[in-house]
Amino acid sequence: MEQQHISKAGMPWKLYSLLLVLAAAGTLGLLPSAPAMFAGVQQRMGMPLPLFMVATFLQTFLISAVLGFLGLLLSRKTGLGAPLFESLVYRKPDVANGAAAVTPASPKSGPGRILALSAAFGVLAGAVIFGVDLLFLRWIEIELTGAASAPLWWQGLLSSLYGGINEEIMMRLFFLNGSLWLLTLFGRKATVPWRVWIAVIVSSLVFGLSHLPAVQAMMAVDPTMVVRVLVLNLIPGIVFGLLFWKRGLLAAMTAHFSADVLLHGVLPLLMPSLAGS
Repeated sequence: MEQQHISKAGMPWKLYSLLLVLAAAGTLGLLPSAPAMFAGVQQRMGMPLPLFMVATFLQTFLISAVLGFLGLLLSRKTGLGAPLFESLVYRKPDVANGAAAVTPASPKSGPGRILALSAAFGVLAGAVIFGVDLLFLRWIEIELTGAASAPLWWQGLLSSLYGGINEEIMMRLFFLNGSLWLLTLFGRKATVPWRVWIAVIVSSLVFGLSHLPAVQAMMAVDPTMVVRVLVLNLIPGIVFGLLFWKRGLLAAMTAHFSADVLLHGVLPLLMPSLAGS
C-alpha cells in the first residue's frame, strides 16, 4: 500500500531526501562561479574566500532545503508535485502525490518522452530569451561594477545545475504551490485552470525579482535593467510553471537546466563577447 511510504503528517521523506541530495549537487554547481559574480559582496563583507564559499553553500542549500520541505507539504494540498521522482523513489508508476490519487501533474506518457520534450521546450525558451535580450541590449549597456566579472563558460555550465534544481525547488515546488494554495481560500478546488495560471504568473514574477540581488551585485541597476530582468525571467518562468503543472517537478527542472546550459554554457563559449550580458 503506497501510504506506507508517506508519514502520518503527509511528508514523503524518501522523496525529500532525494531532493536534498539534488539540492546539494546544484549548490555545489553554483560555487565555481560565485567568486567571479560576487567578488564585490565578498570584499564588502571582508570574508576570506574559503569562508565566503562555505557561507554561500550553507545559505543556498539551507534555503533550498527549507523551501523544498514546505513545497512538498503544499503539494499535498494542491496536487502538484513530483510524480516522476515519486515513481523513481517508490518504484510505483501511480504514486499518489497529494490528497487525490491522480493529479494533473501525473505523467501520461513515458518518462523519456516527457523529459525529451521538456528539454526541447527549455532550449526553445532559452533561444527566445537570447533574442529578446538582444533587443534590450540595443538600448542599454552592460558594465560590470567593482571586482565582479562574468563567469567562464564552464562555470556557467555548472551553475545550470543550480538553476535547474534549486531554483525549481524554490520557485515552482514552493512559490507556485504556495500561490495556488492561497488561492484555494477562495474555493475548494485548487487546480481550476485560472487559479493555476495566476500561480504560474505570480511565481514567475517572484522568479524574476529573485534575480535582482545577484544582478545588483554585478552591475548598476536602473529601471530599464529591472524591466529587463523581469521580462527575461518571466518568459521561461511561465514555460517552467506550465511544465510543472502538466508534468511535474522533474520536467520543469529539465527544461530550466536545458535553457541555462544554452544561455550560460553554450552561447558564452561560442560568443565570448556576449559573456556577462
